[in-house]
Amino acid sequence: MPRLRPRAGAMGAAVLLALAVVLFLQLVAVSPNAQPSHGTEGAFATGLYDREIVPGRGPQRWTTQRGVFRFERLPAGPASLEVRVRGQRTPLSIRANGIAVGVIPEGRFVGRYALPEGPDHGRVVVEIITPGFPGDGGARRGALVDRVRVLIVPPSFPPARTLAAFVIPAAAIAGAALSAGLAPAVASLVAGGVSVAQALALSTDGLLYSPYAVALAWLLVLAALAACFAARGFERVLPGSGTGAFGALLLALVVHGVAATSPVMVSSDVVFHANRLRDAAGGELFPTSVTQHALPFRIPYGVSFYALLVPLAWLGLDRVSLVSAGAGLAGVVAAAAAFGLLARRDVRHATATVVALQLLPGGFTIYSYGNLSNAFGQAVTLLFFCWWSGGAPGGFVVGGLLFAVAGISHLSSLIVLTVLAAALVLAGGAKLRADKARLRGLALGGGLVLAYFSRFAGLVLSQIPRLFEGGGQGRAGSRGPWDALGYQLDGVPAQFGWPAIVFALVGLLVWRRRGRWREGGVERDLTAYLAAVALMAVPAVVSPLEVRYLYALGLPVAALAASGFLELRARGRLLGSMAWLSCAAQFGLAAYVVSDCVLFRYRP
Repeated sequence: MPRLRPRAGAMGAAVLLALAVVLFLQLVAVSPNAQPSHGTEGAFATGLYDREIVPGRGPQRWTTQRGVFRFERLPAGPASLEVRVRGQRTPLSIRANGIAVGVIPEGRFVGRYALPEGPDHGRVVVEIITPGFPGDGGARRGALVDRVRVLIVPPSFPPARTLAAFVIPAAAIAGAALSAGLAPAVASLVAGGVSVAQALALSTDGLLYSPYAVALAWLLVLAALAACFAARGFERVLPGSGTGAFGALLLALVVHGVAATSPVMVSSDVVFHANRLRDAAGGELFPTSVTQHALPFRIPYGVSFYALLVPLAWLGLDRVSLVSAGAGLAGVVAAAAAFGLLARRDVRHATATVVALQLLPGGFTIYSYGNLSNAFGQAVTLLFFCWWSGGAPGGFVVGGLLFAVAGISHLSSLIVLTVLAAALVLAGGAKLRADKARLRGLALGGGLVLAYFSRFAGLVLSQIPRLFEGGGQGRAGSRGPWDALGYQLDGVPAQFGWPAIVFALVGLLVWRRRGRWREGGVERDLTAYLAAVALMAVPAVVSPLEVRYLYALGLPVAALAASGFLELRARGRLLGSMAWLSCAAQFGLAAYVVSDCVLFRYRP
């Protein structure tokens, strides 16, 4: 009984914190507004074409012949509807909860309608119906939506369903944290922190009243259960690792599985990848692409990311959601593999490394850019590294397939993977000759990659002479290597953040003093990882070859930063306090980048 009281208190505190958060959010919530230029229409709507980003105007969305917008859990009282469109060519019939409320004729762009009876049990379903007109590819386009908004009375006490959308995830996270071994106070703080993040995700344009608010709650519950399940599994294999595994993997799930898949995030290239998935589902397995260099290259693009998602695309699932979720899931699996690899030596270092990996700003910015196949490829590259450094679990077939999937996902990933594999072989030295599993895995993976890219031999050979054009070819107006060098240096703090850089430099000194790279094992391999991939800065400066090597350095930099943090924390109260303050600064930077990417970037 005495032990149950702190646990019950922790659950109660988590629930009370969630209630306080949702009450405050309800107090400041604005009328729900599905507005493509704000990126919020995806949280409310179905029956829309993929989002387009128009230079100078930002994101826009067309409806099909029937676009549906759902507004839920609205406060009681009278409400009104506003529908705005742009460049309308055909009449639009507007319906609310199945009742025709008006028509927007051709040449008119705004319709305002009273909903005198108020929302139907707190729900308004708006339909925009039109015969449409022929668009690209023969599909009929409907309305170019500017906004669909339900104007409501000032907020009242939230309904039970809104309360449940916050209370249930908070209770699930607190309960999972307690089950994983976290202290009651820490479990309450973790649940409270997630509730605050949940509120921030719903803080703009009345997203509290969108269907996504409930979907977000379920995602957080699933994240808590997945982190708890993984923590219990790690605890069985590595006693004492469950608590660290829960905290690190819950953060990875929130970052990669929840924030990175938000329908509110306006992502530059996500539709490009959705179209690649469509092509792969139609049998196009050897795609090419044109780079964004000032003088573009045509390159082989790789297909493994899309090929793995093709069965789900055949089921009719939304392709944009599939590519976003696929890249995010790969990030979560890579984080779990990194924890498992490092925890066998030091659980604290493993926990700090995986947490640091999630807090590197560039690790999330790539989702905003929409470089999803690259994110997937680097995640699988990390899995291959964990297989190699972890003793080749599963044998050479597993390693070979990981190498092949990573190499065939994206050309940048292939180049990084090739350099990394060479470094790992050199670091292994004479002992590697007797390691048949690793060598066979490398041979199998390399053979599969070579067989795939042999299809593009002529294309690759035709582009090789252009590598002597000099640095800076990736940006119009560049003046050569010095500009390219400045660009590379500017990218370091943007990718990692200054607190992580300082921690990593301290960690590098610690590893050098202790001779960890000479001890063999994971430290030697991480050092090889860092040195080899960092050398990719040289071709990036003197040639057009840029492979996002800074993004690929996430794991070794995070491992060094974790060592630096732990070293400073153990060096007395003053340095320990400075370490915690720097850690808080890194967390704040990461939170800012995530919120900026999800809520503000690519908006006009």
